[in-house]
Amino acid sequence: MEIIQKMPQFPLSVFLLPSEKIALHIFEQRYQQLLSTIEEKQEHFGIPFVRENGEMKYGCTMRLSEVKKRYASGESDIVVECVGLYKVVEFFPKDSEYLFPSANVIELQQYKSWKASEELQNEWNVFQETALPPSLPHITNPLQMMAALGLNFEEKYNFVLMADREKQEQKVLQLAKYQRLIQDQVAQVNRGFFPN
Repeated sequence: MEIIQKMPQFPLSVFLLPSEKIALHIFEQRYQQLLSTIEEKQEHFGIPFVRENGEMKYGCTMRLSEVKKRYASGESDIVVECVGLYKVVEFFPKDSEYLFPSANVIELQQYKSWKASEELQNEWNVFQETALPPSLPHITNPLQMMAALGLNFEEKYNFVLMADREKQEQKVLQLAKYQRLIQDQVAQVNRGFFPN
């Protein structure tokens, strides 16, 4: 059963996947109030992804990771981490109690325990061994794979917008193979071979 919950919102053209972090500079009064509220209540807030046409369908559930600096003006530099994804049911530009926006949202539970198919996992293991830093932990979730590929916000948003696991897995598989092909060609060039 889908549960609708109300969540404070910080609309941006930013879309992160779980475990990704981003630094934000908080300067508007309404978002200073949002920061105070989430610190006081120790709760999450959402960043709905704002497209060029103003559409907001999906967003990232964020937790405050660190306050880097506080200014006398009330502004702050913070680091936040994505801990989940949600669908926007209804957006309220001004909350009834606060200055900042809020929204009724439904958490996208299907991504929490998503394990890659055998085909994708095998391809990913080869890609991770050959193209990613050795310090990166073993990844089995396709969302984390997408995060590791270093895509832009729009590409990650479009991935979630697909809402079809089979197509999403094929997309990760295609991107991992493409990245590995690029790595192989760079290695050949470094050895003096120039592929056409």
